[in-house]
Amino acid sequence: MWRTLRPVDRIYSVRWMSSSRDRVKAQAEEIMKREFRDLYDAKYAKKRATVSGLIAKEDSTVFPRIKTTSLSTKRIVIQDEAKKARATLIELSFRMSGANQNKQWIDMCEKSLRELKVQSLYLTVNETFLFRALSGFIQSTQRRKIPLRDHDSYIVFNSPGDKILSLTQNSNRLVGYLLLLDREARVRWYGYGAPDESSVRSLEEAARAVVDESKTF
Repeated sequence: MWRTLRPVDRIYSVRWMSSSRDRVKAQAEEIMKREFRDLYDAKYAKKRATVSGLIAKEDSTVFPRIKTTSLSTKRIVIQDEAKKARATLIELSFRMSGANQNKQWIDMCEKSLRELKVQSLYLTVNETFLFRALSGFIQSTQRRKIPLRDHDSYIVFNSPGDKILSLTQNSNRLVGYLLLLDREARVRWYGYGAPDESSVRSLEEAARAVVDESKTF
């Protein structure tokens, strides 16, 4: 009986493998198209930043309730973390180019954000199989370089980031994103691209406004 079934199993196995290969090929082609498009768009993002300005509470959107993992292997829910501070700045990146761009922002306004006691969370999104596979190695490297006291602030999300990017009206994975949240985890300001004095001032003013709002409650 089993011998008679083997050819049939083999046929279904071949069909499944063929279908699987087709899906992987289609996904790879789509990723490559997106990467080239992002690379083209990133050239313009390097020239200047795009910022939203302060977003009114009634017009704001709540940050998605996603579960992430920190360098200390702690499960982090960003919405819950936002409640712990008057304002929270999410530094979002998909690639090293984005992380480096975010660092430019912080280098220009770190002092003022620290004075306002704005909480910072460094969020890395790994969408593809390759980046997820390398995630453990990258985190182990970060643990050695980043002070232990900051490990809970560096978090990783190993899933598609479309919902998060939809909050910024942009989809380029090669640039860095900053999203300012209030205590209710509402996105009250966002920016991306290469910072200049004007865009950094926009972030500082929004952060001050969100912090002042929290003092009245």
